[in-house]
Amino acid sequence: MTYVLVIARHRLTRSLIGAQLKEEGFEVMGFATIMEAAFQLTELGVRPDLLIVDTLEQALDQKTIDLLGKVCPETPLILIHGACDYPSQLKWQAKRYKLAKPVTIGQIVGKVKELNVDNQSHQFGVDEI
Repeated sequence: MTYVLVIARHRLTRSLIGAQLKEEGFEVMGFATIMEAAFQLTELGVRPDLLIVDTLEQALDQKTIDLLGKVCPETPLILIHGACDYPSQLKWQAKRYKLAKPVTIGQIVGKVKELNVDNQSHQFGVDEI
């Protein structure tokens, strides 16, 4: 089973992405903020196979990203961002991918499937950034 963590401020966004990923056979957890996700992952001892972060209304400074990185040090990250708000200065120790808005739920799920991430082995697509 592949575990995907969806971090998005808006519940509807988390729900739509999560529902489609579950339909495709992924196990999904969702949180509103990076801080909440890092805290809960630490408490639960869960390590997702992939992180999806919608940058809208998120505190995306290096300190916050480093906190998430301590909890999920080798987990690939998909950043969903607006045209003008891609946080290019952020450092992430694992693979990092981007999807620019406007983006559909189908495109997000397609990227997850393309990356072929699972808890057995990590294989990645070619548009790594």
